[in-house]
Amino acid sequence: MTEEATSRGDDFKQIPGIGPAIERRLHEVGILTYHQLATTSPAELAEKLQNFAGISASRVEEQGWTAQARELAPAEQEPAPDPQGGSGNGQHY
Repeated sequence: MTEEATSRGDDFKQIPGIGPAIERRLHEVGILTYHQLATTSPAELAEKLQNFAGISASRVEEQGWTAQARELAPAEQEPAPDPQGGSGNGQHY
């Protein structure tokens, strides 16, 4: 992917059911990465795409947009564990 393409967001067209118009709209509403797409519920996606005919939460779920985005998301886009969370070893420096 070129730097220009990266600055616009991930290539959601790799996901069946998402074409250029839907990808553009997702980017316009602030969903730019596979991780963001994967962590947005089908209902939220349908709401954000309400101007597109035929986009519903059930369509998003049936086509597996979020599941496919999870597979495409690089590991480094996952949120880092909270350093103040309860899973640490308790040592503070």
